[in-house]
Amino acid sequence: MVRINVAATIAQANQLRERAKELQSMKRDIISYQNALNQHWEGKEMVHVNRALSNMITRCDKVTNEVNGICNDIETSANEIYREERLEEAKAALSVAEGEVGRAQQRFAEAERQYNTATCEEVRAQLRVKVDQARSGLNNAIAVRDNAAVEVRRWS
Repeated sequence: MVRINVAATIAQANQLRERAKELQSMKRDIISYQNALNQHWEGKEMVHVNRALSNMITRCDKVTNEVNGICNDIETSANEIYREERLEEAKAALSVAEGEVGRAQQRFAEAERQYNTATCEEVRAQLRVKVDQARSGLNNAIAVRDNAAVEVRRWS
């Protein structure tokens, strides 16, 4: 499974934001240029020049807002994909852990059955060790399963 690199994706979104900041800087330059023109140039063509410059300023704002919105969407999507990937991994780990708990329960039950049916004390002593090991294995499997369940809840 190819996982999303959230840090790289956010870094790319931040690069886009930097381009949007550059566009805003250009917009400020256009405004300064427009103000200077209006102060030093009088003529009937200035209506058309001002309209063209105002349109450029409006487009700069529109593009900047769109780019910033896209960057926000990219970050939100990347984080959501990351969460979904972690959730799927946690669910898979929980499934494996639940299977191991089931197998550990069977080993423990079998060890106890053998212990309870043994008649020789020497054999019972050996089987007691087997029961204790099976119980320890079961407890470990339960702990792993519980940790996996916590991870599923964390990413849900």
